[in-house]
Amino acid sequence: MPDLHIHLRLSNPSADSLERLAAVLAELGAEPDLPAGPDLSQWTAERAARLIERVSPAARRLLRAAVDGDGTARGDDFRAEWGEAALAQPTKSISAIINSGARKGWWPKDIVRPLIPTGPDRRGWSKTAAYHMPRDLVPLFRTALETYESTGFRSALTPSTPPSAPNTVQEEHT
Repeated sequence: MPDLHIHLRLSNPSADSLERLAAVLAELGAEPDLPAGPDLSQWTAERAARLIERVSPAARRLLRAAVDGDGTARGDDFRAEWGEAALAQPTKSISAIINSGARKGWWPKDIVRPLIPTGPDRRGWSKTAAYHMPRDLVPLFRTALETYESTGFRSALTPSTPPSAPNTVQEEHT
């Protein structure tokens, strides 16, 4: 039998899933050439909490949708609930806070974005089909969101440190 080359496209696989896939392929005598996944170890509970407490409420809703969707926030579902332009502001807020946090030394400049867009949506060339959160980040962001929702800031992680800035994007640009 001639060599068989199979190309797979996996959306947002966890590191564990990739390891299991490699083991199955190796068991079949294949030589899998799996890429290394993104370095998610840069995200910590403190960093996730810091991001969540500083992004806009709309961005927190998008992060919550991804967490509740086990890593996927579907664009059409989010727009149906929050309006046709509902995805523009949350993603700008997340990017602004990530960039600001990198300048302030809160996390590395090359930290993996917690949401990765896919698209476009089949119904509109400029509309994102979905946002994906790496599955390994879902539990970390779930905990940070639950902490924020119950306390308003990361007090459950660092009780003596109240938030240093209000929950607005504009004030982060100072």
